[in-house]
Amino acid sequence: YYFVSLFGNLSNTMNRNHIQFYILLFVVGLLVLLPFINTGVATGDDLSFLVSAVKNKLGEGRLGYAHTAGRFYFLVTLPFYRLPYVFDNLLIANGVNLAFVAIGVVLLGAIIKKLFCDKWMGLLAMVVFLAFLSIKGNWNPITNLRWYFTFTFDLLLLSFYLLLSYRNSNKRVHLIISVISFAVALMFYEVYLLYLPLLIIFAVKPEVYRSEKKLLKKCLWVLRFSWPFLLVAFVYLSIYFGFRVLYPATYAGTSFAPDLKIYQSYQAMLRLARGSYPLYFIAENKMVFYEGSEKLFNHYSTLKEFLLSIRALSLIKSFIVAFLFYYFLSKAKRSNIKALLLIMFVAVLFIYFLHPPLSFLL
Repeated sequence: YYFVSLFGNLSNTMNRNHIQFYILLFVVGLLVLLPFINTGVATGDDLSFLVSAVKNKLGEGRLGYAHTAGRFYFLVTLPFYRLPYVFDNLLIANGVNLAFVAIGVVLLGAIIKKLFCDKWMGLLAMVVFLAFLSIKGNWNPITNLRWYFTFTFDLLLLSFYLLLSYRNSNKRVHLIISVISFAVALMFYEVYLLYLPLLIIFAVKPEVYRSEKKLLKKCLWVLRFSWPFLLVAFVYLSIYFGFRVLYPATYAGTSFAPDLKIYQSYQAMLRLARGSYPLYFIAENKMVFYEGSEKLFNHYSTLKEFLLSIRALSLIKSFIVAFLFYYFLSKAKRSNIKALLLIMFVAVLFIYFLHPPLSFLL
């Protein structure tokens, strides 16, 4: 009750001057992202790319990489892996990478705002994203393969945003740039193709779809608004699999397992997906509430150790996030809350939906 009253008083104060919550949101972003600014070289791939960049060999080995991985787009995009290291300064590479992450957060908020016609829902989405941002091991887009995934995922988000803009304004330039952004993003990572169903849903105007009674006409309307993205996907897949026929992949990360078993793929999908959830490192390979030991007197409470090790800065960040969440949620339209829960459910589904193709690989 005390905290609810406190948050209520704070929100009344901020209601008179909205600039303060933008500042708080900016502070949360800094507290979440700045710790990654001093990240070093996390993987052998990054070290290899750094050495090549320092030697001014950005395009070296493109043909070999493309043939080994069975990915035609390496012929074009491989230099982008090395581009962050041309300055021979990890602070610059990390700073630009974190800027791409921040742009992604803003784009996500803008998409939710446009989707719901409610800026508070957009701000709420940004808070939730920052609060639950986590990394899994050293293979993640924040600490390694800088720029490659953060920049390209921004392109994917930009495609969604412009598609919503086109749906509202009918300005063809929005559709053209949206399709180009989607196509360029695909040139960096084929898994982005799994977001195509969402793009198709975003492309169709709900009122137009509902106005048609017959299923065939509904399908024709869907094709009318989404055919550019379907065409991009068709051309991309034709080139992708055509290249793999000519140059079968020998790299385990892009080769399908010869003795594929559904249950093993299912287990692999679960292992890959659970890293997307918060507190992954707290729960992974240990009991959440109690850690045992073979020694007689070496048992301890994991939850207790976790709580006692929390830094003051983390407590401040938690308080700000809790307040912003309460404030934005209280300002959002009540009619949008159910829709937001549905989107969160779809987001959880996508955690698993994106991993089956990867679970089939060696």
